Amino acid sequence: MYCFGAMFIYFWFPNYIIQAMSYFNWMTWIAPDNINLAAVTGSVGGLGLNPFPTWDWNQLTTLADPLINPFYTIFNIFLGALIAAPMILVIWYTNTWETAYIPINDNHVWDNTGNRYQVLNIVNEDTMFDEVGYKAYSPAYLSAAVVLVYGIFFAIYAATITHTILHHRHEIVVRFKDFVARKPTPTDARLVRSYRGVPEYVYFAVLLASIGLGAAGVGAYPTHTSPAVILYGGM
Repeated sequence: MYCFGAMFIYFWFPNYIIQAMSYFNWMTWIAPDNINLAAVTGSVGGLGLNPFPTWDWNQLTTLADPLINPFYTIFNIFLGALIAAPMILVIWYTNTWETAYIPINDNHVWDNTGNRYQVLNIVNEDTMFDEVGYKAYSPAYLSAAVVLVYGIFFAIYAATITHTILHHRHEIVVRFKDFVARKPTPTDARLVRSYRGVPEYVYFAVLLASIGLGAAGVGAYPTHTSPAVILYGGM
């Protein structure tokens, strides 16, 4: 109750009374006009490499709550930040993909004038991509941090396959052999006996109903695409 009361009272200060406490950019106060300092230590549009970046517990626990997550999880996030930060700086300082004209860490999409990207300029009346409008308007530009994040996303797909092969291949082989031999999967017998079995047709009925509703929605709404997209889009 003491902790709850203290957290309840303190919550109002960084979130409503003094919102500047949430992003405590004290290092940028040293040289407010220094772009490099803001890019590296700034908490809003910078990388936030600040040893004391906030007074707000909600901001502090955005990525990993130390009260919930184990140490190795927080350490992995910290190590990832140490590895990614220099890479982002290299992309930004070398102006790769025109990223030097954009804040180094920003999740918005920008046009070639430094303004927010207006998607309506590159779609037609049916909200489909308009190549002529796209060429007349501007390519889409992303910040250095977001470019690296997207690159890591694509790398994760390949890493997932590699991780599965290295760490779970034996389990997959065993389960596949059991499936071919129609061998029942080991379960907690006491827990299973507490519930009635669900017939297989129930699962197929739910699957077919979901596909039917999805296809009907795509066909009825002016999406300008085929209802068949449900068959492969949902996968």
